[in-house]
Amino acid sequence: MFSKSLQANKTNYDALFYRAVTNLDQELPEKAINDLEELMKICSDYRKTMFIVLSIAYRRVNDYLSAIRSLSKAIQKYPSYLEAYIARGQIYIFQKKWDKALNDFKTVLKYSPKNGMGYLGQGDSFKGLAQTDEAIQSYT
Repeated sequence: MFSKSLQANKTNYDALFYRAVTNLDQELPEKAINDLEELMKICSDYRKTMFIVLSIAYRRVNDYLSAIRSLSKAIQKYPSYLEAYIARGQIYIFQKKWDKALNDFKTVLKYSPKNGMGYLGQGDSFKGLAQTDEAIQSYT
């Protein structure tokens, strides 16, 4: 369906984005990556969620560096895009890069002081840094 739409109209960005999402849902992350990379080339400000979707696709193929790069591009383009900081912080936690994760979650809390994911990520980062008291304070 999406491919036919794209054949008829090469600038149908919605079709390209939703084909990528569908490919990701169907466990075809490589195809999703190709579509999203193409979308970024032809329309870099289509919608900011494409950076998150691309990072998910990269994580599914265990390419964490590319996932982080995608999220860093989103943050550079949209400095107050909290979901990108959260997603990047979660990858840093997975990689045990506690200081980098902590910085991302502190940024989330700076912009959104009541953000639960910010406190959870900050607590996990403090826990990874063996700062138990700070972790407990973040969790409560």
